[in-house]
Amino acid sequence: MTRTGSRTWYHLWLLSLFIYAGAAILLRGYSEDEGAYVYQSLLVAHGHLPYRDFFTTQGPGLLFFLAPASALLGGSLTLVRVFCGLVTVATAIAVQFIAERAGGAACGRLAAFLLLVTPAFWFESVIPRTQCLTVFLVALILLCLERGGEGRWAFPLLVVSMVGVVATRSSFLLVPAGIAFALWLNGEKKRGIAVAATTYGILIAGFLTFQWLTKGQVPYFLLTSHYEIMEAYYSNPSAAKISALEAGAKGQSLLLLLLVVCPFVVPRVKEWTPLKMGSLLTFLLPTVIHTAAPYFHPVYQVSVVPCLVIFLALHLNPKRPAACWGLVVLAVATLPFQFQTIYVDTDPRGLAASRHKSVADLISREVGPGATVLTIDPGIATGDDFQVPRGLEFGLFGIRFDSGKYSEEYSKERGLLNSEMFFRLLHSQEVDAVFIPANSSTAAWQVERTYELVEEWDRFGQGGMKWQLYLRKDRRT
Repeated sequence: MTRTGSRTWYHLWLLSLFIYAGAAILLRGYSEDEGAYVYQSLLVAHGHLPYRDFFTTQGPGLLFFLAPASALLGGSLTLVRVFCGLVTVATAIAVQFIAERAGGAACGRLAAFLLLVTPAFWFESVIPRTQCLTVFLVALILLCLERGGEGRWAFPLLVVSMVGVVATRSSFLLVPAGIAFALWLNGEKKRGIAVAATTYGILIAGFLTFQWLTKGQVPYFLLTSHYEIMEAYYSNPSAAKISALEAGAKGQSLLLLLLVVCPFVVPRVKEWTPLKMGSLLTFLLPTVIHTAAPYFHPVYQVSVVPCLVIFLALHLNPKRPAACWGLVVLAVATLPFQFQTIYVDTDPRGLAASRHKSVADLISREVGPGATVLTIDPGIATGDDFQVPRGLEFGLFGIRFDSGKYSEEYSKERGLLNSEMFFRLLHSQEVDAVFIPANSSTAAWQVERTYELVEEWDRFGQGGMKWQLYLRKDRRT
């Protein structure tokens, strides 16, 4: 291909990235998670501390990453999605650059193609959840490995990226050790030890600092609360259970392809560079943790797409035409299965954020600014002068209906609400409005004792359920 043709191809690919990201921003169905993360990032921007001041199940990395953007963009769910979309585009550009620099133009083009046939990468990374940040940090880790020791920035950037990815998703805890092994295998024993020691040293120092600031709450939140939530969720007979293999087959074509290809590719590798070994281990180590955990969701694997793409591009490159075309055919053939696991919302009323604004505008008009809204979707309180009560900053995940297991003292200490606390809060003077799904209001009679139903929204939020807005009868302006 001529230099002009190469530039034309690259410019068309860049254009396709922005089109893909834009489509994902517009069409990806709303998730209550993104509203919760944006709301919590605004709390961080205003000086609140995770675990001490509000409940969350993830590491603090994403919240500190989103905090400046959320504050600057006024908490707009749409604009924060645009920000995450730009981060995702930057990740894709970095992945293509790494593959091309390490394996030549043909590898770069194959990596570019693989990103385009992995819709989960786009539709799950453009919303403010952990996948957006982890794919970006994984790309930075692999960029540092490809660059070797070039430049003064390589070592600190590698360490910061690994600290960040572990602080965002704890399933990446073993990755720094894997990167150290990849460097050791390449004869860079001292550098590998320095990278691992510095990374784990910073993580331990950060963990102890949070322990001190939160009065010992970090282990509970990071090691216990997530599994309690999943246990409560999966105890529901209607909740769908999905195995790791089924998730790979239906949600991640590249995951399935690598599982098939690995036994044939790995023994044939003649020279294990830090990038080759690092990309393999950065995929395998979190995947082992994801699949070994009691509960698995296919979206977890989006985080390892960058290393997966680079590994495949380097080992199934166009120098092996049969393998390359086989990969292309299989990847395209699995596209319909991939889209089955993506929540696409084609509601003609536009972005979910516009519906959130309509709720917020009604509350402002009827109650006034500064209202406290009891809801399991904190997303409606991100762009206006509203707040949700303590215990609901992460929506439904902050409620524990088993009052026998979760005493009031235990719940208060961790920023949770048990059922007694929830209903006491419902009738307290603290709450001005209630916004809940219609099918969750089994205690609607309790709501209607104090509140008046003023509006209903069909197909609102995740799952397209009907939501109802109740306003306190004695607070309406």
